[in-house]
Amino acid sequence: MAYFAGVIRSSVLGMDTGLHVILPYERPAEAQRNPCKTLYLLQGLGDNSAAWTRYTMLEIYARSMG
Repeated sequence: MAYFAGVIRSSVLGMDTGLHVILPYERPAEAQRNPCKTLYLLQGLGDNSAAWTRYTMLEIYARSMG
């Protein structure tokens, strides 16, 4: 499992914004020929971009679902 946390510039928002990526790289060889499934989770109001990784079992779900 790979985890990346960083900051990117959003031209739409006109500011920097946080980004967290979980990549289940331990996939079977036959599955590696196909792109990974992608799920976008947006936070809002009272938390920051790390909320999904801190308060949920997201990494476990990503690993089990590939």
